Amino acid sequence: MFFSELSYQEIILLMTSLLFSLTVHEYSHARAAYSLGDFTAFYRNRMNLNPLNHLDLFGTMALLFIGFGWAKPVPVDLRNLKNPRRDMFLVAMAGPASNFLLALLGSLIFNLNFLFGISFFAELVRPLEYFIYVNIMLGIFNLLPLHPLDGSRVIPLIIKNPTTLMKFQENAPKVFFILIFMSILSPPFPPILGYMIHYPSQMVYFNLTGSYFSFGG
Repeated sequence: MFFSELSYQEIILLMTSLLFSLTVHEYSHARAAYSLGDFTAFYRNRMNLNPLNHLDLFGTMALLFIGFGWAKPVPVDLRNLKNPRRDMFLVAMAGPASNFLLALLGSLIFNLNFLFGISFFAELVRPLEYFIYVNIMLGIFNLLPLHPLDGSRVIPLIIKNPTTLMKFQENAPKVFFILIFMSILSPPFPPILGYMIHYPSQMVYFNLTGSYFSFGG
């Protein structure tokens, strides 16, 4: 299990960062849909920062076993959008964008401590490291072009043929769940999904903080 490598303090830091970041992620979807004319998420009580309204059971279990997960999809009624293909893409991108924005804000505070030696911020260094890395990880994870992740919304903008698009959308969830189970059962299977997320996350984290992130470090 992923958490077996972490101390209780590190688990608390990780879970707090994940719950907050996932909540903001889903809220951003709802807010974007609302601004584009669809109030479905608002009426379903999803346009708020209450984590209990956004958690998904399977996604939460994935957090426990493989170190990343997801929340319940925000409901969007395409009939309320003026340009469904474009607007759904914008709604989808609002989630990862919120995570990258949180990571950037966290890194600004993180770097202030080292630039000016602010003693108060010194206590926040490790929590900020988790907060920054978790948001980068969630942003990159959700950009993968596999349904039901947010990145899948870019596919209709690329694939115009309805038959090809339908086949892709039918098979993408199968590929996604195969990658998840390979990560859960690693070893003997290689954690391909983990490689696809953590390596680019480390690159972004390094550019924001000047160092590499390590769990339990």
